[in-house]
Amino acid sequence: MNRKVISLMIVFIMFCGSVVVTSGDNAYSLSLTINNSQVSQNSSVTISGSVANDNTPFAGTPVKIKVVNEKNTLVFVEQVDTDKDGKYKAVFYLSDTADRGKYTVTASAVGISESGEFTVVKSSTGGSGGSSGSSPSTPSQPAQRPKDDNQEKNSKKFDSKGGQVATEDGNLKIDVPEGAFDGEATISIRELTDEEQEETDNSAELDGFKIVSRTYDFNIDDNVTFRKPVTVKFILDDEAMEGKDKRLLGVYRYNPESNRWQYVGGRLNDEGAMEVQLDRFSIYTVIYYEKVFDDMINHWAKDAVMVTTAKHITRGVTDNLYAPDENVTRAQFAALLVRALNLQHQSYEGMFSDVEEDAWYAVEVEAAARAGLVVGSNGKFNPNVNITREAMATMLVRALKHEEGYSAPPITTDATTTKIQQYNDKEEISGWAQEYINTAIKSGLMQGMSPSTFAPRETATRAQAATTIFRLLEKLNRI
Repeated sequence: MNRKVISLMIVFIMFCGSVVVTSGDNAYSLSLTINNSQVSQNSSVTISGSVANDNTPFAGTPVKIKVVNEKNTLVFVEQVDTDKDGKYKAVFYLSDTADRGKYTVTASAVGISESGEFTVVKSSTGGSGGSSGSSPSTPSQPAQRPKDDNQEKNSKKFDSKGGQVATEDGNLKIDVPEGAFDGEATISIRELTDEEQEETDNSAELDGFKIVSRTYDFNIDDNVTFRKPVTVKFILDDEAMEGKDKRLLGVYRYNPESNRWQYVGGRLNDEGAMEVQLDRFSIYTVIYYEKVFDDMINHWAKDAVMVTTAKHITRGVTDNLYAPDENVTRAQFAALLVRALNLQHQSYEGMFSDVEEDAWYAVEVEAAARAGLVVGSNGKFNPNVNITREAMATMLVRALKHEEGYSAPPITTDATTTKIQQYNDKEEISGWAQEYINTAIKSGLMQGMSPSTFAPRETATRAQAATTIFRLLEKLNRI
């Protein structure tokens, strides 16, 4: 989404861990709260806060959270979105061997940052975590979650050869590939009780989600390391799915610390089951997320925006508005591609001189660069420049090539093989972009602004960006 350039005046107000930045007629504020100033090893730290614009909650904005220890070593980085109330939350888990000493937390959003500190002390003998010594009401570690007779029935021991474990009714299956773990491992599946299911249903409704399958708690032996992801298949109930658009489905993981569901991914396979690959176990379910923004109800891109929002790729500028006609920056489109391809984030490396470490898009732009989706020029990426249609076509085709090995066909004067020949403004297409635009058109990712005009130098809109991402997902068979 577009961010107004914060350049006129910066006013820092330090009060209860908050920062206010003034820009023209708008004042952005960011707050940061750490639940404990002193925690023990083998415990967790909850990092939370809010983002507002002129005291109005700023929903759907990305907040980057980093934690470094006394050695200035990055030990945690995560990007979360604010909810409809402008609030964000992340949980950082400390192992029983975590370095003791002072840790610094930094939250960054809308061009501003706020920091806080906590101290890690030696773990108590009980190892229950938290400076108060009390256990959380909902256990957060898989090994501590309760078991029942049903879970014992739905369990299986695996060796290096892999195999499958399923619930007795066959509504959930886990396929384990050969060499998935670093040794023998027992996987067990527990279906949540009706009371637990009702509780998770209620938490989903807080974010506009609708749970459409049973919810399961997956467990695995302690000290087992995933070497390969396992494939989990949820068999969907026809009655629960009646009248629903299956493209709006996703697999979600429950976070007991925040009492919220986090999108994981997933797609419908050829058998009509919701399938996802996982490399960690927790509580999972299938959720239906139908979000229609007020300014998209009768818009030509409504379908694309609704699907890409359900996949947590595109986001509104507020909880109710998408702003389809606003421009998209190069950083924003790179971030959309990273989310669409589910590319992994890594620690900041400073790959581009104009991409600052604290920028909300830093890790996503660098993930795009590692995957070959973006290149930059003279060491710069120009992240805040509005993306042109020819640059968008280039990134899209690189994304397609990254996933499927597509290569751009050569440019010729033969109109049957070179799609750009049909456009009267083909001479305006940059030489470096011709093959990419040709491939983008032939593969169905993009089309002209009219039958005779491609408009390569025009800037792309948020509606156009969502539409091209939607087509990319279709091409990759992910919706």
